[in-house]
Amino acid sequence: MNQRNMNSLPVRGIFASLTVCFLVSGVASADPWCTDNGGASPWVCVNKNGGPPVPPFDFVLGFTEPASPDVTFKTGNNGWKVWSQVSETDPTPADLGDIKIDPSATASIYEVWISNGTEPGAANVRSICLDTDDPSWTGYTTIINADIAGDLRGDLILVKNTGGSGGQAKLLVVRGDILAPAIVRIPKIAKFSARGIGSGVNFQVDEIMHGGTFVSQSVTGGVHIDKASPGSEIFLIRVQDPGYVHIGTMEDSQLTVFLDVEGTITVDTVHGGSVIVQGLVDAKMVFGELGEYPEGGLHSWPYFTFNNPVAETLRFGNGIPGDAQVSVEYLSETGRIELENGDVDGLLKLLQGGEGTIVDGGEVNGTVRLAESTYSFGGAADFASVGATGEVVLPTGTTLAGNINISGDLLGSVFVGGCVEAASGSVVVGGNVTGSISIGGEVEGSVLVDGDVSVGGAINVGTDLSGVVGVGGDILGSVDVTGNFTGNICAANMYAGDMPGGVDLNYASGAEVCGWLIRCTWDGECNDGSDCTIDSCDQGFCWHTHDTGECPFLCPASVARPPDLAPKNRYLAFNPTNTAEYYPIGFKVELTASEYFPYSVGPLGWVGEPDENGISRIEDTEYLSNQWPDVVRVADCAIVPVATYTILAARFEEFPPALVFSDPFVITTIAKPGANYWADVAGPKTEPY
Repeated sequence: MNQRNMNSLPVRGIFASLTVCFLVSGVASADPWCTDNGGASPWVCVNKNGGPPVPPFDFVLGFTEPASPDVTFKTGNNGWKVWSQVSETDPTPADLGDIKIDPSATASIYEVWISNGTEPGAANVRSICLDTDDPSWTGYTTIINADIAGDLRGDLILVKNTGGSGGQAKLLVVRGDILAPAIVRIPKIAKFSARGIGSGVNFQVDEIMHGGTFVSQSVTGGVHIDKASPGSEIFLIRVQDPGYVHIGTMEDSQLTVFLDVEGTITVDTVHGGSVIVQGLVDAKMVFGELGEYPEGGLHSWPYFTFNNPVAETLRFGNGIPGDAQVSVEYLSETGRIELENGDVDGLLKLLQGGEGTIVDGGEVNGTVRLAESTYSFGGAADFASVGATGEVVLPTGTTLAGNINISGDLLGSVFVGGCVEAASGSVVVGGNVTGSISIGGEVEGSVLVDGDVSVGGAINVGTDLSGVVGVGGDILGSVDVTGNFTGNICAANMYAGDMPGGVDLNYASGAEVCGWLIRCTWDGECNDGSDCTIDSCDQGFCWHTHDTGECPFLCPASVARPPDLAPKNRYLAFNPTNTAEYYPIGFKVELTASEYFPYSVGPLGWVGEPDENGISRIEDTEYLSNQWPDVVRVADCAIVPVATYTILAARFEEFPPALVFSDPFVITTIAKPGANYWADVAGPKTEPY
């Protein structure tokens, strides 16, 4: 599950191949000026376009450090060339010191080559500072072709003029590392590569130009790129701690990390294009705003692909808008996708599921796929709502071992093709369901809806229900369980909707329907799969019995919601659903727990004959009848706050003569019915209840 997926190109060859593809050669316009400083090494050559350079008028060589001579350009030229080799006859690259322009130089153009034909122009370079540090200077500097065989050991500065010309690194290759404490400032890059950008390096780029390329094998310093223009590509082999990459805007461009992300990557704006990470994500990646690149190109909406586990944070500042797509191979337990309350209009998918979390999701109007076939999702996915076109999907063959949490309404769909596992698996909707929740396998965990299952809404269980389907409001739509029903279905009221097919709502299979009255508006809407002939609607209330084809002698009592749909503290209310014409039934009451009267626990007596308002007291002897009212209220001094009671239905068996009891029904009382400790009372009520 947590295997690394490295089926891409061998990364050792990537840097080399990109570097070789960069290299071009130039042709000098005149013979170079060369010296070996009196027979010493290195052999240093300088040339320029338009004729041989003349020292010290055009340039100056400094041998303060003889093995690393400095080069200072004094006059402008669009083809300055410099290189260093071991000797006049040995072309092996040697070191150069500081390559710079004279600070007193007048406004001009300085375009520089650091190369020896198609070979590197130096082994190592101390610095390349093509800037006068004079803010009024109006010239510009550009690197046409620089190929350094080893390291750049200090700063690299290029400048553009006030009109935006120059300041380019048209081709800059550092086959070694850029070492600290270096400051690199390049206004525009066409092609750049370096083996490493070292810790402590501050690398600043205004723009990677249209179709440009930025390549680094290792980033342990800081890289700031203001803009990646359309068609540009950023290739990073690895970003290592404490390194970081910050990109202001990506427009129809591509960012690829071939190995692991161990240092942070931040992109403020992503318009079109793609981000690809082939390795592990072990550090935070932040994408501030996703948007469309209307001119088209690579992708008009951004695509994100993470081909190995994400063990840290992916943050998308405005969700996943439009047709944007995010694909994650596996979301590890420590992995986290933050949507910053933005909507998911595009696609978010986890190929192998995972144990991590998706947080602060807005409305889902597109698609969220939490795993592909045969995998499971054991984390948590939180969204504000699911719109009419939205879907949260675990396809057939997958398993939900974690949580899907919709804090608001579900207008679209939640689909789990496999099972919802016991204890850990759940689908929770905080609002109303007008769409559907469909579970292809067994529900061992829970499906909970705080609001209503509205007209047209549905909860479908493809096989067995051994867990809980709970609805805090009303079921106006449908609940369907195809297989065995051994769990719980709980709702405040079930109006006019389809009841679970093949399910006996009165414990026939050992299940518990949470004791609340089942209400229908007409007989045809009472669909509980029962064949019993007395399963019918009477005055708007369904009487449910066992799904056996024959009417049973006894069914447990089920509770009626109190008149104002709130539990009480000084009386009990229940619905005697199991009375029949030929079998008088009585109800025995027992106190099983009490906070205020713990020593009074035990049998209390029998529900007495109700008066014309359906109010009964507790009597010492049984009262059996087949004419019980729809709702019975038991009001007596023995009914006290914060207590638990059981009610057992009883029938008299003639052979042998004895009372036969049903399983107990449990009902509790509360401390107070409102803000104050006033006792509620049972008395006449205006119909309906």
